[in-house]
Amino acid sequence: MNERGNNDNFEMGTDEAGIGEIAAPFENEEPVVEENVSEEKPVFCVKCGAKLEYGQKFFPSCGQKVGTSKKVKPVFGAIVAVVIIAIVGFVFVRGKQAKEITLNKSSMTVKAGESADLSFTINPEDTKDKTVSWSTSNESIATVNGGKVTGKNEGDCVITVSTKNGKTDTCEITVEKAGPDLEALYNEYCESSFAKVASDGSYLYVDTNPSDEDDKLDYAAYLAIKELNEALGLPESVNNKMDKTRSMDGIQTESGDGFEVSWTYHPNKGMEVTYSLTN
Repeated sequence: MNERGNNDNFEMGTDEAGIGEIAAPFENEEPVVEENVSEEKPVFCVKCGAKLEYGQKFFPSCGQKVGTSKKVKPVFGAIVAVVIIAIVGFVFVRGKQAKEITLNKSSMTVKAGESADLSFTINPEDTKDKTVSWSTSNESIATVNGGKVTGKNEGDCVITVSTKNGKTDTCEITVEKAGPDLEALYNEYCESSFAKVASDGSYLYVDTNPSDEDDKLDYAAYLAIKELNEALGLPESVNNKMDKTRSMDGIQTESGDGFEVSWTYHPNKGMEVTYSLTN
């Protein structure tokens, strides 16, 4: 009995004041973990940008009070999230922007008073805003309106097309004198034995009797005149007038689009025909 009683007292004492009192803190209380700020990533003040050193409760530059780094980090993360959302929203509203604009020609020649069109492509194809603007480096040489280039005076200039976000491309424009290209016509229909063309292309001269022999006709020259008249769009009536011209008729003239043709005839000199630009 005494032994059992002693054992009971020992067990009761153990439960109430012995091991129970020692074990309780380990079973019911959370362990205290000391934060080691130095092992975490550096923390900076969102107000002044100063770095938070280990153990500091205030940022040294602005005096801003801080808790632990765990309280600061969520604020910084929230700011980053807001910035990212703002950027994504801005890009979504603007849509895709032009990366490149390309004209269909890098150079072009037009005559004074005539027009030619330029077109363009924008990459990427699904660019949201394809609005463009046009400009010329010299309005006295050539103007541009919506891609339509109009020659004004002989010379050179540059036409530029620009996208809304500043991408550009250019085309070099050469404006020639109005009227036909007499030099090209000379090269196609004439020979130096009976014709000549001005160095500036302002006139083309054909002689059916270049040696001025009596009653002689250079038939190649005569055919060249007929071909030139046709190429220049002159009516058949002009050929008829030339064939019937007499020496006493003097100089005969006919106007064309940007040019004038004049001719004379003499039995000993043949027919002499001159094509001249009028502009």
